[in-house]
Amino acid sequence: MNITTEIFDGFDGAQLALHRMGAGRPVVLLHGLFSSAEVNWIKFGTAAKLAAAGFECLMPDLRVHGQSAAPHDAAAYPQDVLVRDAEALVAHLGLSDFDLVGFSLGSRTSARAVIAGMQPRRLVLSGMGLQGLAGWARRQDFFVDVIDRFGTIKRDDPAYFAQQFLKTMGTDRDAARLLLKSMADTNPAELAAITMPT
Repeated sequence: MNITTEIFDGFDGAQLALHRMGAGRPVVLLHGLFSSAEVNWIKFGTAAKLAAAGFECLMPDLRVHGQSAAPHDAAAYPQDVLVRDAEALVAHLGLSDFDLVGFSLGSRTSARAVIAGMQPRRLVLSGMGLQGLAGWARRQDFFVDVIDRFGTIKRDDPAYFAQQFLKTMGTDRDAARLLLKSMADTNPAELAAITMPT
């Protein structure tokens, strides 16, 4: 199955990569933290299976991830910047009837996008539960600590595998720190905005 890649403007004009596969009903797939569309959706065949089932897979690399821009200006990271970029993607594609799937950070971003008013037909939230949505500050502190101690974390440290994943993915740590600070906890009461099949 062929994959095409194009660039679209994030909410502030940052250049973000979008990978497409298949034809049919549009499904936006948002990947996990410090990962990419390639790692979460393409490499292990998830996108190919969805495309074979009649979906057009629309897979952005989120800001600071994959082939997308990783600006170092703090102004490029207002609260919920990834939600703003997801809204920019939906507007860029002219989507009005689509499904939305998120994994881990993508799940968090998808939930917050719906809370902000995005209306996919169906929503899939995977790889993150309520604790990741409502208790983000603890996770944020963990990953900022990994960035701060990068290169010194030993194998017996719980942060070791996060450090190794950052290294494998070639993550821009300065931009990643700014991105992490742009994410706020979600009040569980806000989840009432999620009314579509989930």
